[in-house]
Amino acid sequence: MKAPRRARAAQRGVVMIVSLVMLVTVTVIALFSAQGALLGERMAGNERDRIIALQSAEAALRDAEDALPVLVGATPDCETVFSANCANGLCTTGAAVPESPVWKGQEQRAIVYGAHTGKEALAFNGKTAPRQPRFLVEWMVRDVQVNGVRPVDGETRRGLFRVYAWGYGLRPGTQVLLESLISHPNNYCSGL
Repeated sequence: MKAPRRARAAQRGVVMIVSLVMLVTVTVIALFSAQGALLGERMAGNERDRIIALQSAEAALRDAEDALPVLVGATPDCETVFSANCANGLCTTGAAVPESPVWKGQEQRAIVYGAHTGKEALAFNGKTAPRQPRFLVEWMVRDVQVNGVRPVDGETRRGLFRVYAWGYGLRPGTQVLLESLISHPNNYCSGL
Protein backbone atom coordinates (compact mmCIF):
# COMPACT_ATOMS: atom_id res chain seq x y z
CA MET A 1 0.00 0.00 0.00
CA LYS A 2 2.84 2.33 0.44
CA ALA A 3 3.82 2.18 -3.23
CA PRO A 4 0.60 3.74 -4.56
CA ARG A 5 0.86 6.64 -2.08
CA ARG A 6 4.35 7.46 -3.30
CA ALA A 7 3.19 7.36 -6.91
CA ARG A 8 0.34 9.76 -6.13
CA ALA A 9 2.65 12.13 -4.30
CA ALA A 10 5.09 12.09 -7.22
CA GLN A 11 2.23 12.82 -9.61
CA ARG A 12 1.09 15.80 -7.51
CA GLY A 13 4.58 17.23 -7.61
CA VAL A 14 4.75 16.89 -11.41
CA VAL A 15 1.31 18.49 -11.82
CA MET A 16 2.42 21.39 -9.65
CA ILE A 17 5.62 21.92 -11.67
CA VAL A 18 3.76 21.73 -14.99
CA SER A 19 1.15 24.19 -13.68
CA LEU A 20 3.84 26.63 -12.55
CA VAL A 21 5.64 26.42 -15.91
CA MET A 22 2.38 27.07 -17.76
CA LEU A 23 1.52 29.96 -15.43
CA VAL A 24 4.95 31.54 -16.00
CA THR A 25 4.57 31.03 -19.78
CA VAL A 26 1.13 32.66 -19.85
CA THR A 27 2.43 35.55 -17.71
CA VAL A 28 5.38 36.16 -20.06
CA ILE A 29 3.09 36.09 -23.10
CA ALA A 30 0.71 38.54 -21.41
CA LEU A 31 3.60 40.89 -20.54
CA PHE A 32 4.93 40.87 -24.11
CA SER A 33 1.41 41.48 -25.46
CA ALA A 34 0.90 44.42 -23.11
CA GLN A 35 4.31 45.84 -24.04
CA GLY A 36 3.45 45.49 -27.74
CA ALA A 37 0.12 47.23 -27.21
CA LEU A 38 1.82 50.12 -25.37
CA LEU A 39 4.41 50.45 -28.12
CA GLY A 40 1.64 50.52 -30.73
CA GLU A 41 -0.20 53.18 -28.77
CA ARG A 42 2.94 55.32 -28.52
CA MET A 43 3.60 54.95 -32.25
CA ALA A 44 0.02 55.95 -33.06
CA GLY A 45 0.30 58.97 -30.76
CA ASN A 46 3.55 60.08 -32.38
CA GLU A 47 2.04 59.70 -35.86
CA ARG A 48 -1.03 61.69 -34.78
CA ASP A 49 1.21 64.46 -33.45
CA ARG A 50 3.24 64.49 -36.68
CA ILE A 51 0.02 64.81 -38.70
CA ILE A 52 -1.10 67.72 -36.48
CA ALA A 53 2.26 69.42 -37.11
CA LEU A 54 1.90 68.80 -40.87
CA GLN A 55 -1.61 70.28 -40.91
CA SER A 56 -0.33 73.22 -38.90
CA ALA A 57 2.48 73.85 -41.43
CA GLU A 58 0.00 73.61 -44.31
CA ALA A 59 -2.22 76.17 -42.58
CA ALA A 60 0.83 78.46 -42.30
CA LEU A 61 1.42 78.12 -46.08
CA ARG A 62 -2.20 79.16 -46.77
CA ASP A 63 -1.83 82.03 -44.29
CA ALA A 64 1.30 83.20 -46.14
CA GLU A 65 -0.60 83.20 -49.43
CA ASP A 66 -3.38 85.27 -47.84
CA ALA A 67 -0.89 87.62 -46.13
CA LEU A 68 1.19 88.30 -49.26
CA PRO A 69 -1.09 91.09 -50.57
CA VAL A 70 -1.01 92.70 -47.11
CA LEU A 71 2.77 92.40 -46.82
CA VAL A 72 3.79 93.61 -50.28
CA GLY A 73 0.64 94.52 -52.21
CA ALA A 74 0.93 98.29 -51.98
CA THR A 75 4.74 98.34 -52.26
CA PRO A 76 6.05 99.04 -55.76
CA ASP A 77 9.67 98.43 -54.75
CA CYS A 78 10.09 95.22 -52.75
CA GLU A 79 13.78 95.93 -52.11
CA THR A 80 12.62 98.23 -49.31
CA VAL A 81 10.48 95.49 -47.71
CA PHE A 82 12.62 92.36 -48.08
CA SER A 83 16.11 92.17 -46.57
CA ALA A 84 19.08 89.78 -46.51
CA ASN A 85 18.79 89.40 -42.72
CA CYS A 86 15.10 88.37 -42.92
CA ALA A 87 13.84 91.28 -40.85
CA ASN A 88 10.14 90.80 -39.99
CA GLY A 89 10.12 87.38 -41.68
CA LEU A 90 10.73 88.80 -45.17
CA CYS A 91 13.95 87.65 -46.86
CA THR A 92 15.70 88.20 -50.16
CA THR A 93 18.82 86.80 -51.71
CA GLY A 94 18.52 88.95 -54.82
CA ALA A 95 19.53 87.12 -57.97
CA ALA A 96 22.28 85.22 -56.17
CA VAL A 97 21.85 81.62 -55.16
CA PRO A 98 22.44 81.46 -51.38
CA GLU A 99 25.24 79.28 -50.00
CA SER A 100 22.94 77.78 -47.37
CA PRO A 101 19.15 77.58 -47.22
CA VAL A 102 17.56 80.90 -46.29
CA TRP A 103 15.35 79.35 -43.60
CA LYS A 104 18.22 78.02 -41.48
CA GLY A 105 18.41 79.89 -38.20
CA GLN A 106 15.50 82.19 -39.10
CA GLU A 107 12.61 80.44 -37.35
CA GLN A 108 12.43 83.09 -34.61
CA ARG A 109 12.10 85.87 -37.21
CA ALA A 110 9.27 84.12 -39.00
CA ILE A 111 5.76 85.58 -39.08
CA VAL A 112 3.29 83.95 -36.64
CA TYR A 113 0.11 82.46 -38.07
CA GLY A 114 -2.69 85.02 -38.28
CA ALA A 115 -0.49 88.06 -37.55
CA HIS A 116 -1.45 89.78 -40.84
CA THR A 117 -4.68 87.97 -41.68
CA GLY A 118 -6.45 88.03 -38.31
CA LYS A 119 -7.00 84.25 -38.35
CA GLU A 120 -7.67 82.66 -34.97
CA ALA A 121 -5.09 80.44 -33.28
CA LEU A 122 -5.18 76.85 -34.47
CA ALA A 123 -6.70 74.23 -32.17
CA PHE A 124 -6.95 70.47 -32.65
CA ASN A 125 -9.77 68.64 -30.86
CA GLY A 126 -10.09 71.61 -28.54
CA LYS A 127 -6.36 71.64 -27.70
CA THR A 128 -4.26 74.58 -28.76
CA ALA A 129 -0.73 73.69 -29.84
CA PRO A 130 1.98 75.01 -27.51
CA ARG A 131 3.33 76.99 -30.47
CA GLN A 132 1.37 78.45 -33.35
CA PRO A 133 2.69 77.86 -36.86
CA ARG A 134 4.85 80.47 -38.54
CA PHE A 135 6.17 81.27 -41.99
CA LEU A 136 9.04 83.05 -43.70
CA VAL A 137 8.70 84.63 -47.17
CA GLU A 138 11.69 84.79 -49.50
CA TRP A 139 11.46 87.08 -52.53
CA MET A 140 13.33 85.64 -55.49
CA VAL A 141 14.20 87.71 -58.55
CA ARG A 142 13.99 85.25 -61.42
CA ASP A 143 13.28 85.22 -65.13
CA VAL A 144 9.75 84.15 -66.02
CA GLN A 145 10.89 80.94 -67.71
CA VAL A 146 12.27 79.53 -64.45
CA ASN A 147 10.26 76.73 -62.81
CA GLY A 148 7.65 76.66 -65.56
CA VAL A 149 6.26 80.15 -64.89
CA ARG A 150 5.37 81.52 -68.32
CA PRO A 151 5.20 85.18 -69.42
CA VAL A 152 1.82 86.86 -69.12
CA ASP A 153 0.97 89.81 -71.40
CA GLY A 154 4.59 90.43 -72.39
CA GLU A 155 6.11 90.30 -68.90
CA THR A 156 9.85 89.77 -68.82
CA ARG A 157 10.22 89.19 -65.07
CA ARG A 158 7.94 87.54 -62.59
CA GLY A 159 7.74 88.06 -58.83
CA LEU A 160 8.35 84.68 -57.23
CA PHE A 161 8.13 83.95 -53.53
CA ARG A 162 9.37 80.90 -51.68
CA VAL A 163 7.50 80.32 -48.44
CA TYR A 164 8.92 78.25 -45.59
CA ALA A 165 6.31 77.17 -43.05
CA TRP A 166 6.93 75.64 -39.63
CA GLY A 167 4.17 73.61 -38.01
CA TYR A 168 4.19 72.22 -34.49
CA GLY A 169 2.44 69.30 -32.82
CA LEU A 170 0.86 69.14 -29.40
CA ARG A 171 4.01 67.58 -27.93
CA PRO A 172 7.17 69.64 -27.53
CA GLY A 173 9.73 68.73 -30.15
CA THR A 174 7.30 67.70 -32.89
CA GLN A 175 7.96 69.99 -35.84
CA VAL A 176 7.41 69.93 -39.61
CA LEU A 177 8.94 72.31 -42.15
CA LEU A 178 7.29 72.77 -45.55
CA GLU A 179 8.35 74.83 -48.55
CA SER A 180 6.21 76.24 -51.36
CA LEU A 181 6.65 78.53 -54.37
CA ILE A 182 4.10 81.27 -54.98
CA SER A 183 3.72 83.29 -58.15
CA HIS A 184 1.00 85.78 -57.30
CA PRO A 185 -1.40 86.81 -60.12
CA ASN A 186 -0.78 90.52 -59.34
CA ASN A 187 2.94 89.93 -60.04
CA TYR A 188 4.17 91.62 -56.86
CA CYS A 189 7.85 92.55 -56.78
CA SER A 190 8.33 91.85 -60.48
CA GLY A 191 10.67 94.79 -61.02
CA LEU A 192 8.65 95.94 -64.04
